[in-house]
Amino acid sequence: MDRQVAMVWDCWQRWAALGGFLAQGWVSLEAKPHETIHLSTYAALEADMHQVYDASGDCFYGFVQSHGELRYDETPPHIYVSMSLAGFEGWDGMAANKVVADMQVGERARLEYPLPVDWLLGLGPQLVRDFVDVWQPDAVSLDSIELLDLSPYRGSGHPTVGYFTWVGPLVADPAVLPDTPVRESYAGGTLFGIDPATPDPIEDAAAIAVPLYESGVLNALPYVQGQPNPPSIA
Repeated sequence: MDRQVAMVWDCWQRWAALGGFLAQGWVSLEAKPHETIHLSTYAALEADMHQVYDASGDCFYGFVQSHGELRYDETPPHIYVSMSLAGFEGWDGMAANKVVADMQVGERARLEYPLPVDWLLGLGPQLVRDFVDVWQPDAVSLDSIELLDLSPYRGSGHPTVGYFTWVGPLVADPAVLPDTPVRESYAGGTLFGIDPATPDPIEDAAAIAVPLYESGVLNALPYVQGQPNPPSIA
């Protein structure tokens, strides 16, 4: 549990260092109605995660950024993050972490409070690197619904390809990955993606994703994080 708490806290600190709405504080989703539990310290986060685990016996956590007393339809950009973290004593049902950071705005506030897409794309490679550093995953992607819908394997244990994607060596041999505007070796894997300044990021990302899906060169994500799948799973 100590390692899980440290990973969540490290992730938040890295986002905060990037500024903008990424630096907003966090609140617990375990609070009672009309109650707010701010997670502004490591100790508060640790207590909240222990409470979740003690109450449910599993390792599923969710947090949302604090954005004041605004109504939902007035909400400015913020992040909801959900985490399925492998049990610290081992689990039969799950052996790999899954962390999703969902950037949102209020449904009727999209024109007044749009997500700063150009700014986020400029930060895209760093956001992916930070995820790699914190979670030590087998794959990371910065994507959107438009790109997720392109994946023929969505939800099936295969990686998705986004605006920026990092895959470890168990997921893809670097030699089979495309030569893209952003391309670098990082943390034992490969980071690749679009030009952050492109006028059409969805089209450019789709031009990378679709051929990769069709080629079949992306392996299923390891069931045990960082270890090859048995032939029956791969």
